[in-house]
Amino acid sequence: MTLKVFESFSGYGSQSIALENIGIDYEVVATSEIDKYAIIAYDALHRHNMNTEVEQKTKEEMVEYLQNKRIAWDSKKEKCMLPKSEKQIRQLYEACVRSKNLGDISNIKVEDIPKHDLFTVSSPCTDFSVAGKTKGAMWTCKKCETKFNPFETNFTSKCPNCGSEEITKTASSLLVECSKIIQYCRPKFIFMENVKNLVGKKFKPFFDKWCEYLESLGYTNYYSVLNGKDFGIPQNRERVFMISIHGEHTPYEFPKGFPLELRLKDMLEDKVDEKYYLPQEMHDRFLAFPKNRLNNEDLEVIGTTAPNPYDKNGNIIYDKCTSAWCYSPDKCISTLSARDYKQPKQIVESNNDKFVSKKYEEFIDTDTISPTIPTSQGGGVCPKILVEKLGNIYPSNGQNGNIYSSNGISPTISAGTGIKGNGIGSNNAPKILIDKLNFVGGIGEKDWAGDGKKLSRNYPQGNRVYDENGIACSQTSNGGGLGGPTGLYLTDNKDINPIRLGGVFDDEKSRHQAGSVRDKEQLSPTLDTAQGGYREPCIVEKVQLKNSDIELTQEELPCCVASRGRNVDNPSRRIAGDDLEQRLEPNRNDCTNTLTSVSKDNYVMQRNFRIRRLTCRECFRLMGLKDYQIDLIQNAKISDTQQYKMAGNSIIVDVLEYIFSNLFKGTDL
Repeated sequence: MTLKVFESFSGYGSQSIALENIGIDYEVVATSEIDKYAIIAYDALHRHNMNTEVEQKTKEEMVEYLQNKRIAWDSKKEKCMLPKSEKQIRQLYEACVRSKNLGDISNIKVEDIPKHDLFTVSSPCTDFSVAGKTKGAMWTCKKCETKFNPFETNFTSKCPNCGSEEITKTASSLLVECSKIIQYCRPKFIFMENVKNLVGKKFKPFFDKWCEYLESLGYTNYYSVLNGKDFGIPQNRERVFMISIHGEHTPYEFPKGFPLELRLKDMLEDKVDEKYYLPQEMHDRFLAFPKNRLNNEDLEVIGTTAPNPYDKNGNIIYDKCTSAWCYSPDKCISTLSARDYKQPKQIVESNNDKFVSKKYEEFIDTDTISPTIPTSQGGGVCPKILVEKLGNIYPSNGQNGNIYSSNGISPTISAGTGIKGNGIGSNNAPKILIDKLNFVGGIGEKDWAGDGKKLSRNYPQGNRVYDENGIACSQTSNGGGLGGPTGLYLTDNKDINPIRLGGVFDDEKSRHQAGSVRDKEQLSPTLDTAQGGYREPCIVEKVQLKNSDIELTQEELPCCVASRGRNVDNPSRRIAGDDLEQRLEPNRNDCTNTLTSVSKDNYVMQRNFRIRRLTCRECFRLMGLKDYQIDLIQNAKISDTQQYKMAGNSIIVDVLEYIFSNLFKGTDL
């Protein structure tokens, strides 16, 4: 038997995705949604399951169709905010028709709703949420300002005090509109999801009234608060779920959670667009929190980028501007919300080489596409590419003799390019090397030329080493030396000789073999028997921080910083009454500042890190979507702002899968 579903407040259809993932035979007979972007996303994700034919209409007819269903309705402006272009209107119209969208749930005629077995209700949580307005689902009379519970007035839109029909309803009171549908259609199953605060102290009386109403219609209710992190998704997202079943049935049991294996870092993209990284001025105001202040088994808040997270005494207010918190990718992320389009969740990336160079000082790989070209050219802000110069054909090393790699791009072509005379002396055309035998070093201490240089002429043919990315040297029938007849090639493209980085006993006048520090990524120098006295090779080692996966070299180790209020235009100015800006001032002396009663005098700053927002794709992954599904949404050309909203408004698919599995598996629908 096919499960017939009415998906109200459907969003992009997470309930349908879950049903399909667990193999339930289902059909969506109707949806209800007014968000134009969510409607388009729903159509993109579920079009493969839709077989509804779309009747072609004129622009005026499509606009009338959408307005009658109050699609894109703005309650503040009290009108439908439809797209302007006919192409976008048609896209929205066709998406509505294919998804069988009945429009605004408060405007639906119950007799137009097809018969269905499962009614899903995920009404707006804004007025129940702790992070929202907490107005609840109470109705308010505009005339006498009396607030009343619609369940106590049998859902009549009249004020019990003055009889006025001018009533203000909160967004969350749309849950009440569902009661009319349930009373008329009496579906076998009702699924409801909302924020945890709905069963909190403030709104529990309303929730109890809702349950009592359903019980009066013959439903048995089961509810539980479940967290996404207990079902395989590293997001701390607590939601209350309720299953209501009509008539006789086997008692329902909610699924049990299990230990989390994934972490936020497992959901992150490998490459992230520069636009997601915080601008330098925001990054510079990053303030690290004490290690154990906001750190538990689920979450670790490393710090904040709030402009002024202090009280009047200079102490940190940890819960001020929580949207500016910066999270560790090694644990979960806090609950995604629809408000994230204003300030998406931020994470801290460690050991990112890009942090040490400014955006426009970086060279762009010629094998990739160009970055966006800004209008403010000059001043070094234009993108730079690397033109690879290989050598020169002239003893004077003049510019016209430069030889360039054929794998790169051409240098600038000058107006005087041409060949004159003997074709060499006057030729300023760019020259490239088609094939190259690339000598990288030699083995042994031969120095036949006596010039101390590492040139191929200073080594026997059999002891010369070439780059594997070039051409091969001539093959001989009886070649000698280490290379024999084939020659020697460097397969890892590293310098053949040990690299000396410095010395612990070096001074301005001399270098000492004892205490020489070598690059551990290259070759070791020859090991001799005279060990001791720091004659053994030394290397630069990375330090493993305690309780962390972060590795830092000595110069990257955390340092002590103080947060100081400084004059914006003249930091050295100390005049009472100036407008001040909090700045982090590092102590470069490898010690702390003087300990005081003010905590901001001594913070620890870890250098070599960047802070960025979560991308839209990462947010969708944290809601249980697969990458191919995210591609479908993003290919519909929906803006980042709207994608953040959709992700925050949705339900984690993995949680739904376990709930529906317990409800429908082994059940004869």
